[in-house]
Amino acid sequence: MNIVWFVSSLVEVEGKYTSNVANIRLRCLEPACAIERLRPDIVVYLAEMQQPFSVVKEMLDSADVAIFSQVFGNWDSIYQYLQTNNVPIIMDICDASYKQTDQQESYQALCQYRTASTVSSEDLAEIFNEVTPCDYMVVADCVEGEKLTPSAKAVKAGGEVKLLWNGERADLQALTESLALFTELSDYRLSMAVRIQLDSDVLDWFEEVKKDYGDLVSMQLLASSQNPLEQALAESDVVIVPNNRAVGNEVHAINNVMVSLWAGKPCVVYPLSSCQQFEDSAELDTSLALGLKRLLDRSVEEQNARIARGQSLIESTYTPDIIAEQWLAAINKVLSRV
Repeated sequence: MNIVWFVSSLVEVEGKYTSNVANIRLRCLEPACAIERLRPDIVVYLAEMQQPFSVVKEMLDSADVAIFSQVFGNWDSIYQYLQTNNVPIIMDICDASYKQTDQQESYQALCQYRTASTVSSEDLAEIFNEVTPCDYMVVADCVEGEKLTPSAKAVKAGGEVKLLWNGERADLQALTESLALFTELSDYRLSMAVRIQLDSDVLDWFEEVKKDYGDLVSMQLLASSQNPLEQALAESDVVIVPNNRAVGNEVHAINNVMVSLWAGKPCVVYPLSSCQQFEDSAELDTSLALGLKRLLDRSVEEQNARIARGQSLIESTYTPDIIAEQWLAAINKVLSRV
């Protein structure tokens, strides 16, 4: 079987595929590698939408199925070519980006040609089924990278706690609201690295919060384009998962939880429905300040045991091999209908 997987913002760096957009995670990369590892009879071609048609045509001619993940723009020529050759098209929806006004045309164009759709969560299936009814197959995101040993830090009163916040501009208002309650943590010296894609609005926000909350927490900005997440995690003690309550984007929160626990770091999380499965391993609280205080009140041994439980859940549910099997099941379901 030959699978052609189209992805926006795909680049190859030193023989490894990644995104050329800071802070953007390409959910297809790890499963694609796992599929080829598990099934030597399957070839997965990764293609960037900006490639000339002459380059892509050879892949299309050999394709048994084509998957389009987060594809923005109108690519009717490719869709029509696949349709003419009776190649089923799977439209993959990883978050609510297609609901944004400037992406509506991309969404509507692909909807005309898709054979089926995959989504990364049940809430996305419900949201898009209301707009364009379809058999939305849920294929979750997988965890990436190496599992690290739980590494909670013992912090006494007056000690420093290095926090990491890794998110997007839409999450900043919720962070501002959370900082107002950090008075509950006056027994500790708090520092927070805010890892985000920088622009003028983010810089203006940062100046305001430093002025308003600089006496509660020492803050610094980390440009996501220049500061790898792995390094930021290694330099932190606790991860604050952004409170992304935007409809359809809960998947970003659960991905942040998985990344944090997999890196061996304790994390504090707003209790979104998608994160409830990690209630025994992450600190879930509507007040991130109170959740952080509760975490710091736990012994190092208890924190590490909770992280280990979260890692066990991830290993049994979200590894690349497990998610690759979900993709294969979805693909085979589509091919059985053709």
